[in-house]
Amino acid sequence: MSWHHWTEEGYGFPLWNTDNMQNIKDFIIKHDDLMGDEAKAEFKCLTDPYDVEDFIGEPVSHLVADIINKLEGVSFFAGYACDGDTDQDEMIGIAPAYPWDFSPTEYTFTCADAHKLLKKYGEELGITDAPDFFEAEYCG
Repeated sequence: MSWHHWTEEGYGFPLWNTDNMQNIKDFIIKHDDLMGDEAKAEFKCLTDPYDVEDFIGEPVSHLVADIINKLEGVSFFAGYACDGDTDQDEMIGIAPAYPWDFSPTEYTFTCADAHKLLKKYGEELGITDAPDFFEAEYCG
C-alpha cells in the first residue's frame, strides 16, 4: 500500500464557518435548478455539513464552485474538499490556471475582478473571512 501527499493552491477562503450553514443551503437551493421541490424541502431541514455533502453526493465546495462558474460564465472557480488526514478545511476560491485554459472573456479578468467576485459570493454564502492565498494539503 502506498501513501501520497499533494497540495492544491488557490485564492479564496474557508467555505464553512460557525454560522453560515443556512446561507450555503439557501445559495444551493436558489441556484441549483436540478433540485426539485420535494428535494429542496428535505434539503432545508439538514443541520450538519456532512449531511449536506451526503445529500448532494459531492463535496459542497465543488457544487458551490460549479454554480458560481455557471452564473459568472467562467471556469476557474474551484472547490477544495476537506481532508481529515491533514485537517484541511473545505475551501472555495479561484484556482491557478494556464492561459490556454481561459475562454476569451476570461483573458481580461483582473485581480480587482477576483476580489469583487469573491466578495460578492462570500457575502451571499455568509463568509466573513477576507480572501487570501492558500495551499490545500491532502494525503491518502
